[in-house]
Amino acid sequence: MPEDVNWKEYMDSKIAAGDRLIEVKAEWLEKLIVSKAEAAERALELAKENLSIRLEGMNQFRAQLDKQAATFITRAEHTVVEKEIANLRESRAELAGKADQKTVNTALILSVCSLIIGILALAVRIFLNS
Repeated sequence: MPEDVNWKEYMDSKIAAGDRLIEVKAEWLEKLIVSKAEAAERALELAKENLSIRLEGMNQFRAQLDKQAATFITRAEHTVVEKEIANLRESRAELAGKADQKTVNTALILSVCSLIIGILALAVRIFLNS
């Protein structure tokens, strides 16, 4: 400590220097806190925008699923269609059976005609030979 400065002045100057240092550090801390708060606000805004974009994409996907689900048939409609298909199969089987019966009837008629022709031919031969 210099000899020409008294103790009180020396301490006052050191306290003033300490106060100034504290003020500078406080200003620096305040700027740092403000900077961090602004960065946090910006990060929050970016996160909100990102979430909004993701939610919009999810809503579009959900809307697409809703559209797709609207094209599906219900269980009740499915049951009705199944019954109609069963009825169509039964009708087809009946028609196939009738077609087979028609073939049998045609064969029967042809065989009866052949039998009659055969009997007539036999009768003609018997009468001609007698």
